[in-house]
Amino acid sequence: MNAIKRNKRKFPKMTKSKKYHPSRIIVCYPDDYFLNTKNAEKLQKKYGSLPNVVEAKINQAVKGFKSNISTKSCHFFFDVDSTLTEGDGVIQNKVRGIFAQMKNDECRVYLASGRDVDQLGKDIKDLGAERRAIAENGGILIGVGPDGQKNIGNKKHPDTVSAYMRQHCKKIKEDIGQGVRETERIFKATIPEKKFLEYVKKSRANVSVLASKNSYHVTEKNINKGHALERLKNHLKFGTHDLVIAVGDSDLDVPMMKKSHHAFAVGNASLKARRAGIHLGRNYADGVEEMYERWFKR
Repeated sequence: MNAIKRNKRKFPKMTKSKKYHPSRIIVCYPDDYFLNTKNAEKLQKKYGSLPNVVEAKINQAVKGFKSNISTKSCHFFFDVDSTLTEGDGVIQNKVRGIFAQMKNDECRVYLASGRDVDQLGKDIKDLGAERRAIAENGGILIGVGPDGQKNIGNKKHPDTVSAYMRQHCKKIKEDIGQGVRETERIFKATIPEKKFLEYVKKSRANVSVLASKNSYHVTEKNINKGHALERLKNHLKFGTHDLVIAVGDSDLDVPMMKKSHHAFAVGNASLKARRAGIHLGRNYADGVEEMYERWFKR
């Protein structure tokens, strides 16, 4: 008990309010929850064991959450790589079944990826997702405009960074394996992020930098998945009955997660992505299945 009293960190409490939101729910290790709960002994007696304490709290939240969204139209925006794939670029077979079930439940499924327009177009057709999508990490909207796509990012400033790197830091190589991009430059993460940002600052280019597992993505300032999501929501004329849910795994997904009503990070997600939404217990497509089965299936 002394350990409990000494720990002054405050965790959000579950309330009886009708307004449930995933950000209120603590998904953490049972021991951590135990050490930060003042009435830990009381909870342990009530539920039998520490894992049951956490499980009971989550189940309580899920029940209220489902009740709150029962009259809403759900629009899911999924990252692709390392969310629907296991890092090998191949979308897992399980995803097709999950998406089919979601559509049967009258949910709409969109893709919001770092992939280029051609590849994402193939993924949309393969998965039966909505024809409107976000490509190049927010640089392009697919299915919008007379030409079938709308570039909302400009490559001029990322090109400035690329030219500077070639001249002043030859250790940093562009990641050409991810294809030719229309709105961004991608560099291999061969140096620490802090050092990379120093070089970007010296280039004086008006850009934003977001990191993925093995790369640094350089785009025009403030061009990201969150900005693209806002543009797409306006284009589709989402109203008060439309609920936007974002699911991702990396720092690139964080802007989108922050602009959505509810956000989920699969088990293999980066630290920033975990903090931006509910951190699921399972990885990749298994995490997507967990998210839908537990939180949204009617």
